[in-house]
Amino acid sequence: MELYYLDLIGTLGFAIYGSYIAIKNDFDLFGIFILSFITALGGGTIRDMLLNTTPIYFTDQNYIFIVLLGLFISIIFRNNFVKLDKPLRFLDSIGLVTFTIIGLQLANNANFNWFGIISIGVISATFGGVIRDIIINKKPEVFQRDFYATVSIIIGGLFILFKSHNQDPIFILGLLVLGLLLRLSAIYFNLKLWKP
Repeated sequence: MELYYLDLIGTLGFAIYGSYIAIKNDFDLFGIFILSFITALGGGTIRDMLLNTTPIYFTDQNYIFIVLLGLFISIIFRNNFVKLDKPLRFLDSIGLVTFTIIGLQLANNANFNWFGIISIGVISATFGGVIRDIIINKKPEVFQRDFYATVSIIIGGLFILFKSHNQDPIFILGLLVLGLLLRLSAIYFNLKLWKP
């Protein structure tokens, strides 16, 4: 199963949203690029640092082009961003699930234990948004948003539970579809985690 193109699609969704948040916060063009970049690639950067590997955008320039495309789209639609809401939610869901699976695979290949594998999956998918929100002095969405990081944890748990199948493309495809269904169902039914 080739996740590369889904990874780029998810990166685009994260980049568009990061750019839009920067525009809403009155950032200049450089600030918009930085927030877009961090939202799209920040989680993967932390993942790669923990895995002691070179961040992918230093060897594959397509990721930088995708961030620039996301920035451009956000600027074009900045006054009517609501038009992007539904497609952006779908792209965001693809990004969440794909980034999680890539993180799980990399951590597993690095011989991390179960906790390390799940943690890397969650970090890969969500920590770009955490850093973004810290920069704009906002409580991170991932700590209060509807059923979001939980999807990463569930996928990670299944990845561990059926570890003997994690090189099987059909199994990875199944995780991808399940993750998308969980996230899209959470959006449709407005599912949220319990808050005490």
